[in-house]
Amino acid sequence: MECLTFVLGNERFAVDILRVREIRVWSVPTRLPAVPDYVCGVINLRGMIVPILDLRLRFGIGSAEVDANTVTLILGNGEERLMGLVVDAVADVLSLAGQDAVPARLSGHNSVLPFLDTLIRHQGQVIAVLDVDALMDLDSLPCQEGDHAA
Repeated sequence: MECLTFVLGNERFAVDILRVREIRVWSVPTRLPAVPDYVCGVINLRGMIVPILDLRLRFGIGSAEVDANTVTLILGNGEERLMGLVVDAVADVLSLAGQDAVPARLSGHNSVLPFLDTLIRHQGQVIAVLDVDALMDLDSLPCQEGDHAA
């Protein structure tokens, strides 16, 4: 398995590289009314309307400081549904051996936990691999306190 790693604040996360459709330079999306705060808006990507989420806000890390490294990861599922994730920077691509990854069996009340798939040990760090299907399933997630009703 190969993963694309990226940075949010001081943390590194990853997603399955096969789910990454493209990496786009940050551009301001069109805002939508009455959506959760972490939904930045939508973009028109070659005729498809793609929702853009700010993972810092979704995970409670704080709002992003947009700079030259800020990018939008466009992720897809097998049904050609797309979603963009605003991240601070892309780090690298990791090829994982079986011993490097362990299932994420964590419990508690944390805004990241519902999206964890696997934990990777890499160069003395632990990197959380996110479940792209869970990230893309906006309908099943309750709004967090402070979010607007969808």
